[in-house]
Amino acid sequence: MSVNRDYLPFKSARQYQDRKMAKWMGFFLSEHTSALGELEETFDFGTALPFSERIYLLSQLFTNQQKAAFALRQPKLVQTIKGTITQFVDSKIGIASDSGYHFVAIEDVLSIQLIQEEDFYDEP
Repeated sequence: MSVNRDYLPFKSARQYQDRKMAKWMGFFLSEHTSALGELEETFDFGTALPFSERIYLLSQLFTNQQKAAFALRQPKLVQTIKGTITQFVDSKIGIASDSGYHFVAIEDVLSIQLIQEEDFYDEP
């Protein structure tokens, strides 16, 4: 990759070749290509439930004590928890699952999937 320096008044400056810049560009392209090649679970945040619908569904699950799968926003990933809502306090909910008890902010709930009783004990 060559940088056009024809506008510079000195010949030495016009002919300067910066090897460190070429190495940096190679490093950047290598990292970028590696990142594109990694397979990660992605979630389209545009498909997350609107807040009003989220509140409505969570209150229905809490009232009827139904089991559901919750997709939760976590740093760098989306976590899925299957369980029953046992607490509904301010802007948080308590979810009892086989792996323990989780206290989650309502804004971190991305999607809710009602599960049937026989599906509750199946592994993901």
